[in-house]
Amino acid sequence: MLRCVQEPFDTTNPAGRMMVHMMASFAEMERETILGRTSMGRERIAREGRWTGGVLPYGYHLSPDGYLIPAETPREGFEFSEVEIVRRIYDWIGDDHESAKNVARRLNADGIPAWKKFHKRGMAPEYRSSKSGLWWPSQIAKMVRSTTYRGEHTFNETVTRNVPALVSTSIWEKANGQLTANIRLSSRKNDHQYLLRGLIACAACGALYHGQRVNATSGGKPWFGIYYRCGSQTGDRGVIAAERCQAKAIRSDWLEDLVWNDIKAFAANPGEVLEKLQERITDELSKTPINEERRKELERVLGLKEKEKDRVLDAYRRSLIDMDQLDEQIKRSNAEAETLYKELTDLVANEIDTGITVGNLANTKGLLKTLRDTIGGELDWDTRRAVVEGLVSNIAVETSGTGHKKIASVTVSYNFSEPNCVVSNASSC
Repeated sequence: MLRCVQEPFDTTNPAGRMMVHMMASFAEMERETILGRTSMGRERIAREGRWTGGVLPYGYHLSPDGYLIPAETPREGFEFSEVEIVRRIYDWIGDDHESAKNVARRLNADGIPAWKKFHKRGMAPEYRSSKSGLWWPSQIAKMVRSTTYRGEHTFNETVTRNVPALVSTSIWEKANGQLTANIRLSSRKNDHQYLLRGLIACAACGALYHGQRVNATSGGKPWFGIYYRCGSQTGDRGVIAAERCQAKAIRSDWLEDLVWNDIKAFAANPGEVLEKLQERITDELSKTPINEERRKELERVLGLKEKEKDRVLDAYRRSLIDMDQLDEQIKRSNAEAETLYKELTDLVANEIDTGITVGNLANTKGLLKTLRDTIGGELDWDTRRAVVEGLVSNIAVETSGTGHKKIASVTVSYNFSEPNCVVSNASSC
């Protein structure tokens, strides 16, 4: 119910509710009208070729009359201009066949900072550096893909206007073609199926290990190897030498054979493993009756609290208590109920976790029994992967030493046993 003191709106009757709805409709229409006019105004400015506001593209300044112009003058304190950097990026990718990641590394190594630039008409540019001030591969790729640098800027996917080009169309197409080729070549290298993907984590930085094909030459003969490598060495963090994790790469065949041989041993003689699984299932289920009893008690007490509130409200309606007493009793009841609700929520969450745990353990138990008769034969990759996902909890890799003397301690945790630690040296992985 709404009653307005200064305006004749009273939602307790149909006429008042109609007026409120009408006023809300008028307000919404006015808002949409303002937004439409603003959008049309920006499109008109864009059609005239002027900048509509926001972050300027790297390599451009704003002229006094609002048009994009090449930023050919070095920023104070730097020896290079933004135009030079943009053209250098296109040359590195188009002519030198560099990847976006390598370009980011080169810019960071040369001490060239990345920044965003806002430029209002008639004022000096306002530079805002990111927290790191570093270039990232995604930023480089976005720049190279932008048609602005070949002289064609699109506003809001509706207006395309000509702007000064920083590179020729042929250079732009060559660089974009190389980016596309880099992606295509990268996908070809990922045709290997990694049995342990998503299960290996680096103990040093916490990143997941990713599969990677390594091509090299030894004694004049080319060779390749399939490895698991710390994700921080292959992701965006890899552009910064100081932030690249120094974890040891591990040969995929060595680690996959290690885990699969363990699984085969478990499946061939599952007696002890099945006993431990049953112990865990029994232990998890033993908690359920206690939780169930407490949950019912909490639900009963919370029901009483709701009835208590109804009695307090009834007492207020009958003028047995005043507003202050009503407020005090409602607050006290809410505080007590909040504590009970939290405990009830935790109990329900624990019951759900217990159900998931017991279900996973039961599935693992059944899986081992089934595998006992089939594990000795040849299994396809999908079946092997399903087995690994069901039995392996996680694999942690801890690296010690430096350079060629690195040693990786591989800890394999299964869903039914204590972690199994294996120390690998350089020759084995």
